[in-house]
Parts: sequence; C-alpha cells; structure tokens
Amino acid sequence: FPVTIISGPKYDDVSDFKDGLAWVRMDNCYSFIDRMGLEKINIVNRYVSNYKEGFYKISMSGGYYGFCDSNSVLKINNPEFNDAGDFSEGLAKVRVGERWGFIDKNGNIIIKPKYDEVGDFSEELVKVRVGDCYGFINKKDSFIIEPIYDEVGDFNEKSVMIRVCKKWGFIDNNGKLIVIPKYDEVGDFSEGLAKVRVESFYGFINKKDSFIIEPKYDYARDFNDGLAWVYKSNSSRLWRLIDKESKEISTKFEVGNNFNGGLSIVQINALHGITNKNGDELLPCMYSDIKNATEKTYLLYNEELIGLFFRDSLTYIPAEYEKIAQPHDRWVMVMKNGKWGWVDHKGNIKIPCRYDAATPFSDYSNDTDGYATVLQFGLQFRINKKGEMIWR
Repeated sequence: FPVTIISGPKYDDVSDFKDGLAWVRMDNCYSFIDRMGLEKINIVNRYVSNYKEGFYKISMSGGYYGFCDSNSVLKINNPEFNDAGDFSEGLAKVRVGERWGFIDKNGNIIIKPKYDEVGDFSEELVKVRVGDCYGFINKKDSFIIEPIYDEVGDFNEKSVMIRVCKKWGFIDNNGKLIVIPKYDEVGDFSEGLAKVRVESFYGFINKKDSFIIEPKYDYARDFNDGLAWVYKSNSSRLWRLIDKESKEISTKFEVGNNFNGGLSIVQINALHGITNKNGDELLPCMYSDIKNATEKTYLLYNEELIGLFFRDSLTYIPAEYEKIAQPHDRWVMVMKNGKWGWVDHKGNIKIPCRYDAATPFSDYSNDTDGYATVLQFGLQFRINKKGEMIWR
C-alpha cells in the first residue's frame, strides 16, 4: 500500500508539500523528499525556494541560480543568472551582472536585464526602479506608469501603494491617483479596505479615501475573511477582531494571524493554538508551533512530538507521537515509543501502539472492514480492526 508518513522534527527547515515533494534543509544544504520521507533529489544547494508555478528556484554550486521542476529535472541552467526570483504570472526575474530582467519558463529572456531593481509580476504589471525612482512596466517592457515615485508596493485589487516625500497614497493600474499621498504608513487594499496610519494610530479606508474604521488602534493587520486583527496597548495585551462595521470581538489571544478558511493560528505566552472567526479557542494554546500540513490539516508540534488538527471536522490528534501516517484515513497510523498503532480523528486510540511495522488497513471506508499487515516479536501477520490476529 502507498503510505503517507509525516515525521517529527529532524530538519533545520522544511517547506510545504507541492506535487508530492517538499524541500528540507539540514546543515545549510537543501534536498527534496517525498511524502514517505525518502530523498528524491539531493542537489546539495545553498538555497531552495518554495514551489511556484511548477518550479523550484535553486542556487547552484557555481554561485548562480537555476530552476528545477517537481520531477527534480533541471529545466533552466544558465551560469549568467547571478540572482533570480520565483516565477509569477509566467515570468521570473533574473539578475545578470548588476541589472535585472525577466525570463519565461523555457529560460528565454523576455525583458532584457537593464533595471536597477524589479519586483514580481502582479496583475500583469511589475515595479521597476530606474535610478532612484519607481514605475511599472507590462510584459512587453512598456512603461504603463512612469518611474516618478520614491517607493511603491505591488499591485493588489487593481491598486498599489506609492510614496511621495515620505507620505503614502494609492494609484490604480492606469496610474490614476485614487488616494492622495498623506498617510504615514499604509497596507495593501484587501477585501476593499486598506489599513493606514495617521501619526501613531491605525484605521481603515476605502478606495474613495473615506475612513470606514477610524484610526484608533496601536496596530492592525489587513482584512482577511471579513475580519481584521487589531491591538490597543492601553486596554490590554490582547488582540481583538473587528469586522467592516467596526464591531469588535474580544479575545484572550496575545497574537493573531490572518485567517485561512475561517481559522487563525493564535498565541498565548508564545504557545500556539487555533481560533475561529468568533474568537473561540478551538485548539488550546499549548503547542510550540503549528504549521500547514495539507489543505485539510495543520501539523501540531510539542517540541519533538507531532499531532494533527483536521480543518473540516475541527478535531485533533494531540501532539504526542513521533510519526503519523495516512492522515486522511478514518483511522490514522501513529508511532509512539517506536511502535505503530491507530487513532481516529479525535485522537481516540483504536489499536494501541505495539507493532514494529504496519501497513494501512485494506479498507479504510468504515470502522469494521479490512485488514492490516503488522510485524511484532519478529513475526509478520494480519490483524482486523479489533486488533485481533486473523488468518486469510
């Protein structure tokens, strides 16, 4: 049976799995592993980026950059590329000497390296710096917005932040001014609103430059899933949630992160948990870290041990296992003290951890049918879902 295994921490850094591969870093060298933890490609590079648009960016041993696909095939290998960025909207920035340009996914130069600085393409435009000023070009290397700004962001929701004489405002994707530069700090427009700072306080404006939420917070995050995290230092150490009508939801969390599918990773005393949009503590703040495992699960860390949180059912397996396998089966395989067993998505023990090795159950659609092959006391045999030895 194919088995998906999630191991406890042993690498210095890891990425999320994409197309069946994840990069891992150990002792400043990068390689790739599959979902069973088997090494699929060992490039021994100084750097590997996250997976973007079908490619990993890798730093080659010769001091230049290239790109490989999810099958570990080196697709773009040009010693002239002294630096590079990830692919975005089909193009990746590359530096040749001291100047930046762009290549396509075949490694062809689409925009000649001639700019002092560039960003990544977003909404068909990319920022470029000419001397000390920024503007925006399209994929034909034509200026859509002339380089006249002191600093700019990246396009989001057909608008971009711009700085002129130490003040920030916004223009649209045609270069039309929509918010006069007058704010001390701004964030990108997100769900129609942008956070702005006036002197020491944050609020939110719309694209008509009208305050939807007055500047009264000491800090704020962008709107996400209809809510934003805000903070007032004079009230408590705790963050609050606000909606677009300024309704506040008090929470007991000291740190709140952007929502993803209605869930947010939060912290109390540097320990991590999970909340919903009502501020309810779905998972207690008792874990050293929480990261994305798959689209449907979070990986829970308790120092060297791991567990899983299931986004659909809002249930979890406590972080008390060394390894976890088959996380999407009804019964999840777990390893404790070097022995394998099974638990359900609520962490209830179905078969205790007592086997030296095991396969997944042949039928994982229900709680009664199927068998697994296990190894115990040097003997290999089959068991049913009651943990009983069977002969078949």
